[in-house]
Amino acid sequence: RDITHLFWGTMTGALDSPTIDVQLVKKLGLNMDVERTSIEGMGCLTGFRLLNLARQVSLSDPKARILVVAADLRSALGNSMPSKPTREDIVSVSLFRDAASAAVVGGQSHNYSRSSERPCYEIVTGLSRIVEGTDHLVDYHETNEGAIRLFLHRDLPENIGKSEPGFVSTLLEKGRKVMLNKSDD
Repeated sequence: RDITHLFWGTMTGALDSPTIDVQLVKKLGLNMDVERTSIEGMGCLTGFRLLNLARQVSLSDPKARILVVAADLRSALGNSMPSKPTREDIVSVSLFRDAASAAVVGGQSHNYSRSSERPCYEIVTGLSRIVEGTDHLVDYHETNEGAIRLFLHRDLPENIGKSEPGFVSTLLEKGRKVMLNKSDD
């Protein structure tokens, strides 16, 4: 009951009502007033985005204790292909399967007095970037038949590869600045 926030995310969407975050609150016995945030459809970035949001909340609220849950249940959605699958359909179905992960992100003032609980990692910083001119390289939608259609253009890896060094440099520089500021404190 000491969880203050629940951040839930999925790539494959969650159109049920009550929403999955509400169901998680009830099944996990969390406080019914827990702060909830849901992120859907951000693709592979969903889990990282949730962790970065949790980091931001924990920095602004040292007493925060955020449960982060990311999951994709393609099989629950049928994980089916259209009646006339393309090569791209076959690749996307084989790449993306069921998966789930969870982490608790705590603020700086959290009391880790329980012997079974210790911090494992520190999330130093986070970043996300939209790569201009790549919208046509990924298409994700549900067909009228109920199948999930994911199109990944063959040029996608090359475009990511071109932007990745600059992104990583920016992220590392941001992290270095954060760590230098901490060492000055």
